[in-house]
Amino acid sequence: MQLRCPSTVNVTLFEGWELFTLIIDNSIQVRYFLAINRHNGNETNPSVNFSSSTTPLAKISAFKNVKSIVNSYGRVVADGGYYPAYTASTTVSNTLFVIFNTSVGNGIFFPDLFNYTKGYHTDPVVGVFSQMNNKYMYSDKDQNSSEMGVTLYRAGASQLLVLEPVTNTPPSVTLTSPADNQTLTEGSPYKIEGSAADPDVGNVVTAKYKINNGRIKALQSGVSNGSAPISFVLNMTFRDKRIWDGEVDIYDADLAENVDHTLAVWAEDDQGGRSGEVTRKFRVVWNRPPVIGGENKDLGSFMQPPVVNYSATDPEGNTFTFSEYLNGKQIRSGVAGQQYTVEISHDTWIRLDLDVQHQIKIVTKDSAGISSERVYTFTRTETYIEFMLDYGNPDIKADFMLDGMPLRVLVTLERYLPEGSSIESVKVYNNYLDTVPTWEDCTGAVKGNRGYLFINKTKTALNWAINLWVTIDKGTARERVLVNGYGGAFD
Repeated sequence: MQLRCPSTVNVTLFEGWELFTLIIDNSIQVRYFLAINRHNGNETNPSVNFSSSTTPLAKISAFKNVKSIVNSYGRVVADGGYYPAYTASTTVSNTLFVIFNTSVGNGIFFPDLFNYTKGYHTDPVVGVFSQMNNKYMYSDKDQNSSEMGVTLYRAGASQLLVLEPVTNTPPSVTLTSPADNQTLTEGSPYKIEGSAADPDVGNVVTAKYKINNGRIKALQSGVSNGSAPISFVLNMTFRDKRIWDGEVDIYDADLAENVDHTLAVWAEDDQGGRSGEVTRKFRVVWNRPPVIGGENKDLGSFMQPPVVNYSATDPEGNTFTFSEYLNGKQIRSGVAGQQYTVEISHDTWIRLDLDVQHQIKIVTKDSAGISSERVYTFTRTETYIEFMLDYGNPDIKADFMLDGMPLRVLVTLERYLPEGSSIESVKVYNNYLDTVPTWEDCTGAVKGNRGYLFINKTKTALNWAINLWVTIDKGTARERVLVNGYGGAFD
């Protein structure tokens, strides 16, 4: 604030203001003041109180980004003087020289200062007028009177302040997590971790972030000591289509699938400095198919039906169904649980071709229609063929159950036995319905295409009944052993 008043008048400044320079012109009993105040931009209109009625001069100038007043100069100028008649210098670079001139006289104005920027020129008020001019010095550190002055044929005063600006280095930010181009699924963690740094001691540094064009949020704040980084970490989670910090919804909206989303992290200081943004891209998947445990594989060769145990779960907890297929034909389906077993019935098993690959496929489908599958392959193999008559079949029972005791039997086999294979055994019964039936070996008779005479003459069951038990050994045969049917007679 630039002030002028008679020496006999006391001045009371507005709260927060202080006198910085004072020049007294005893010849005309006048005082010239510069008063200063450092404020935060919320300053109310200041006032100045004078102890007696007078017509003073008061003019306010505002300068932003001032770190300090490094030098000040001032002198009284007699009639016909030079404003200012002194040399000003400083040791600091990039300063602002500000000249305040005040004079008296009706209808008199200060001429403009060469190479200085005009701040204001006031109109004369009862013969008192003033001017303020400033110049940014860059690397220059001094000015002589001819570079700063003007000649005016009136008495007054000239004052100069050398202002040092705040020199602020923007902060920087380093991001160690998350990795770029992540894909987030239900329950996936998403961690922001890194640090901010500011070489300016005492600056308050705040690391901030946002997702897409969402709300800006603070990660961490701290006062810089000029060297140590200010670390930050935030553990977030993707669930229910959104990013969460605990129970706080970070983005306030569902994150779309199959598009890139952007996390941006940066740092700001309390001097207006801002780092560049460090960004990470990521995508989200709302729903995944049910997960079937294990992996697709070949189970190997089996002489008995393989048993396949598996588990299935849904990552999002959705309900789902399962279906099991054997060679493309569905053998079972149901609503999901946790553990399952694929079982192949005996009747289905014996109808599978030998020495060829078969497929078990498991398909799970969730309530949204997304499915997954697991495939197992296996080969049915046999080293022998073995069969008996099935008395659970009413036709078999009717044909081979007798009232009288059978005495002999003829068994014929429609067969193809390649080299290396053989009929291992053919056993017959005539009392098959007994609790402990008596079997008799008729292998030789079958190989020789002859009838066989029963040795057994007793039974404990109500009826006599014939059955046969045939075993054919594949041995070293490389070709397939075939039994196309059987026949014979008994009496």
